[in-house]
Amino acid sequence: MAKIFPVHPDNPQTRRIEEIKSALSSGAVMLYPTDTVYAIGCDLNAKSAVERVRQIKQLANDKPLTFLCPSLSNVATYAFVSDTAYRIMKRLIPGP
Repeated sequence: MAKIFPVHPDNPQTRRIEEIKSALSSGAVMLYPTDTVYAIGCDLNAKSAVERVRQIKQLANDKPLTFLCPSLSNVATYAFVSDTAYRIMKRLIPGP
């Protein structure tokens, strides 16, 4: 069952953000607006949620997924990033 969590854009309510965080940690899947379309997201650490995103998007396990980090420096937690790749990402992110 879908649940909508309205969040104030300028003054997000801490309690509401904690509810969303808890739901995502428990395997919820979310839709969120981007600059062009709505994206499908989940907690990267919730395996069942990642599988659900793949199912919704009809993606095989060998197809890559995009993930979001709070800052560019967090990418190194998940992948090796060469100096050249880091400079390119720094120049292009954030972008359209």
